Amino acid sequence: MVYFGLLALRAAIWIVQLYSYVLIASAILSWFMSPFHPVRRFLYRITEPVVAPIRALTQRWGWSGAGMGLDFSPMLAFLGIQLLLGALRYLQGMLFYL
Repeated sequence: MVYFGLLALRAAIWIVQLYSYVLIASAILSWFMSPFHPVRRFLYRITEPVVAPIRALTQRWGWSGAGMGLDFSPMLAFLGIQLLLGALRYLQGMLFYL
């Protein structure tokens, strides 16, 4: 039973790590690639469900950087994902030593 939990946790860590790479790629490509490019649209559809609520909060709080043309929501989403990864890795370590 613990082995299945450890395997499922490793899969979750892998998926969340992959999503963080997709988020970084989407943020970087937004500077160079047309918003109508198929790759950029695909990355936007994947990352927007996580980034949009954070973007709404930053705009409400006045952190959007609208005057500078900067959007800090991908960085905040990346920070949240890294915190989630840390918690998942901690749980993985706890399950490994059971």
